[in-house]
Amino acid sequence: MEKSTTVKAADIAPAARQWLASLLDIDLIDGDELTLALHRAVEGERSVRQANARKRLLALLAETDEKTRDVPDAEMDNAIDEAMQFVRSLRGA
Repeated sequence: MEKSTTVKAADIAPAARQWLASLLDIDLIDGDELTLALHRAVEGERSVRQANARKRLLALLAETDEKTRDVPDAEMDNAIDEAMQFVRSLRGA
């Protein structure tokens, strides 16, 4: 569920306005507008996303295993080392 609203600082109760000003570390003036957004995860949504991510990861690993089944371990180790060196070289770029 997601909801949002925009409120003028002038319309906010003084105590709430002070709290918001301290939270944002700013002095609010009457013409300021604040947008408040609520993001609420649907119950169980996280576990569904995790289960889907797990399925995709296992499928990807199975596909990789199938493609590399006949590659000797030494060749696989060399390919991994080369890939890691390439990625590390990008960090310094």
